[in-house]
Amino acid sequence: MKNIFLICFLFVFVCSWSQQKKWAESEKKQCMTERLKKMTSDKESASSGLMILEQYKKSKEEVVSCYCSKLENTHKTYKVAREFINKKDRKSDRESFEMGFSCFNDKSEIGKWSTEMKNICYKILQGPSSGLSEKQANCFCETIEKKYVNFFEFGEAAKYNEIKDQELILEFQNCQK
Repeated sequence: MKNIFLICFLFVFVCSWSQQKKWAESEKKQCMTERLKKMTSDKESASSGLMILEQYKKSKEEVVSCYCSKLENTHKTYKVAREFINKKDRKSDRESFEMGFSCFNDKSEIGKWSTEMKNICYKILQGPSSGLSEKQANCFCETIEKKYVNFFEFGEAAKYNEIKDQELILEFQNCQK
């Protein structure tokens, strides 16, 4: 009798837990709408985002749908997911980025970036706002590849003023010569 009660309790618990992980259709639609709008609202980010989508041959709808699915699997409601996305701290930024970037299935690693990741680095660093020559951009990308899993990890380190590696700084200085 005790075992039957335990089995019933576990069954009810598991069923209620699995139902909590599913969003209402309106939440899914809201996630898609808001994330697509966010992806295209900032002109500079939209331009970079479009270039990244082109590199991986993905549509923004495909990537946003994947991202929203990942949010749904990790957050009880879209409201909770939005709070997570809007947190402006290092840990939340990283988790949110990794969740979204996993939708590209990039296999880059330190010292061995994917072709797409190399192209993204070169295109961003050769952009008009960088002020770098093609040779300098290529040198920077090769240097970054030796130390970071991908270009975005480097960007995050730069954003949080964490590039303290003297060897890397010296290599960057050599790229400028």
